[in-house]
Amino acid sequence: TGKGHCKHDTARIFPVVDSIPNSAGRFRALRLISLSRDYDDFWGSIADEAIKTEFWTTTDHRLVHEFEHPWSELNASEWDWKTPLRSDFARRQALLEIDVLVALALGLTLDELLTIYRVQFPVMRMYELADEYDARGRHLPNTTRKNQGGTQFRTARKEASEQSPQAYRVRPASDALSDQWPFPEEIAGEDGNPLSLEVSWPIDDGLQTVTKTFYPPFTKVDREEDYRRAWEVFSERYA
Repeated sequence: TGKGHCKHDTARIFPVVDSIPNSAGRFRALRLISLSRDYDDFWGSIADEAIKTEFWTTTDHRLVHEFEHPWSELNASEWDWKTPLRSDFARRQALLEIDVLVALALGLTLDELLTIYRVQFPVMRMYELADEYDARGRHLPNTTRKNQGGTQFRTARKEASEQSPQAYRVRPASDALSDQWPFPEEIAGEDGNPLSLEVSWPIDDGLQTVTKTFYPPFTKVDREEDYRRAWEVFSERYA
């Protein structure tokens, strides 16, 4: 619309999709939204025991549950710190699965969903082609998105690659589904400790510094393939 806001005149034309089976889309949205304890009552009023039967449409190894509960371990009546989706990769997975669920509810075909993604969202597609994630589901800052820390990460990675070129090379998205994960050469360095890349960068106009640690292998994503996989799972589940 070209508008900088979404008020009633815009929101009123949005379709309300109430035909998503078993609240799969609602449960994913609920975990994306409920990020703080202030959502305790909200969580308890919407979640129910059926949320424990949910599951991801992929076996991607980057869904490590370091920061969030697996679906089966959620408490439907009480919020805790690991109730929401906190890792970058888990949040991305929830969003793309919501895309597929809504497309199915609206009667679109998979080809139509893919066409919408390619034609209507070129900037998003450009970002996804540049994105990489580490072994624990952390998004690697990059300069394509103009992420804070993108330049610093690129420099640190280049230096680390000179010592361990195999560990820090770019891997295709399919590698994160491999039975060989996390790949022997990327488990530990010569000292036996897990390989990692610690990167710092300034924020708040240089008043503070952020330091994050990233763990190889560093792997790409493929949104179109993720859509296809989710479409197959949900189509079978809700046939």
